[in-house]
Amino acid sequence: MKHALRIVVFLLASLGHQARGQSIEQLTAERTGDSVRIRYELRDSVPGRSYQVSLYGVIGRDTVLLKAVSGDVGGPVRPGRREITWNAIRELGRYRGSLRFVLRAVPVFVVYPFRGPASHKQGQPVTAEWYGGNSIRDPLLIELYQYDQRLDTLDRVKGVYQYTWKIPGDLPPGEGYRLRVSSLAHPEVAGFTQPFSVTRRFSTRGIALASGAVSAGAVAAIILARILPRPPDPE
Repeated sequence: MKHALRIVVFLLASLGHQARGQSIEQLTAERTGDSVRIRYELRDSVPGRSYQVSLYGVIGRDTVLLKAVSGDVGGPVRPGRREITWNAIRELGRYRGSLRFVLRAVPVFVVYPFRGPASHKQGQPVTAEWYGGNSIRDPLLIELYQYDQRLDTLDRVKGVYQYTWKIPGDLPPGEGYRLRVSSLAHPEVAGFTQPFSVTRRFSTRGIALASGAVSAGAVAAIILARILPRPPDPE
């Protein structure tokens, strides 16, 4: 029995976080047996940027992420002429009706390296910056890690590209601290800052010197009190 799948070649392209110099061009689709071949050209004026590409099927009022796909889909996908093959029979079986496609390309989520030093003192601010992954629209979770161990939830933010956190004065000095930024709507969108170390606000050597100075002053005061003559008794 033949599968009665009727393909309507109607394609929509969507670029998440679209900026100047980003576009999807030359979008076509053709039926080849039980599959559909979709060709597109992803353009970007920024060298080296890559994308997460997804193919959706519009069935009636529902938009469904298509999973039986291969080729230049998923991520990361670099700009250029690309091709996706969708196995229609494997995905929908004996589906009868028309189907439209939506091709979506979102810049891969990136957490930028720190602009400043990788070592910070207690009480100093640390700023994480990120881009892509639809992060400007989705609510984001900011967490503190040390190496691979989660320590705390710092904040929830939305509609921003950066977050500044002031290191608490009681955070133990150490290495391997990282901030993790993740999407609450799409858990696969997540990234870490590079590791940074935390040092004490005041060095223990400085504290020891200060306490030593106080002790020396107290000893000197006692010695002087013993050397100075006793004042005469009032008559």
